[in-house]
Amino acid sequence: MKLTKYIYLFLTFYFCVPLMAHNPSSLEFIENKGQWEKNILFKADIGGGAMFLEKDKLTFSIHETRKTHVKNPDPIDKIYKAHAFNMTFLNINPNVKIKSSGIFSNYYNYFIGNDSSKWRGDCKAFSEIHYLNIYPNIDLKITSFQGRPKYSFFLKKGAKINDIKIAYNGLESIEKDTLGNIVSKTSLGYSTDLKPLSYIISKENRFSIPSQFKLENNQVSFEVDNYELKENEVLEIDPEIIFSTYSGSTADNFGATATYDFFGNLYGSGLVFGIGYPTTLGAYQSTFNGQSDIAITKFNATGSSRIYSTYIGGSSYDVPHSLVVDQNSRLILLGSTSSSNYPVTSNAFDNTFNGG
Repeated sequence: MKLTKYIYLFLTFYFCVPLMAHNPSSLEFIENKGQWEKNILFKADIGGGAMFLEKDKLTFSIHETRKTHVKNPDPIDKIYKAHAFNMTFLNINPNVKIKSSGIFSNYYNYFIGNDSSKWRGDCKAFSEIHYLNIYPNIDLKITSFQGRPKYSFFLKKGAKINDIKIAYNGLESIEKDTLGNIVSKTSLGYSTDLKPLSYIISKENRFSIPSQFKLENNQVSFEVDNYELKENEVLEIDPEIIFSTYSGSTADNFGATATYDFFGNLYGSGLVFGIGYPTTLGAYQSTFNGQSDIAITKFNATGSSRIYSTYIGGSSYDVPHSLVVDQNSRLILLGSTSSSNYPVTSNAFDNTFNGG
């Protein structure tokens, strides 16, 4: 690999008033402002892959989490195994309203490619996404627990539990185990929807009620003990998703450089190997040629809050080398690129790629 073109970048950012401190055990559902395909509403990074929230489905793209930075790799080492599957909510309300809550104080910027019309900044992240009235008198909440994705249904009086049907697509197999969990097999391992916990909730009380999954072919629904909801009561059905794979340690990013400013804020930069929206479901392979983007993250002076994260890069290698903050509090990035479409401005000293 040969990297010959050096880049200088001045970054000035304005950030919003913190509303919710970053919790490393909580998934961040990042809004789509045009940096991804139109059908994506939110994206969350999960261990070994990504989760995409759409109007009627949750799409998961998981990949091998093995070392990709190796010296003189064999050709077989460049074959990167991945698997995509989705959970499609069947026959939903076409007018479902989707809202977000639990906004984090940090935000994300995406400077990918040299078409500035596609750059996006100030992309907010949220801890919860709500699908209101996804079925008549039924809401769906997407959130996380201890860093794992989680979904919950909330049924109000008049709701029909049989309306909820979820089709699992792109799997090698799906079954209900002896513990009542739904076990989905992919080409890389398994994901498990834990047997749901269900509760009757009112202002005065909260008590559990027996419930279980029902599996027919690739479609999952729910069964709950007979109970007639009162006007002020809600039935919560609360499964949890756990992923396991055959792979070893993760290797999704590598730290490269860091610096601080006059206010004590910390800046860190490294290589990130992001995962894009899958074009097909099921097992797939891609050739890993080392393509990477640059990621820059700013933390406050105590390290307790992330202020922003920025992704910068083109279609090939983009590698950060040094970060410096000047006397005007501007962040300067020195790095290398092999991307012919690395993002540059029209008045840059050199805005063309000359090989490397």
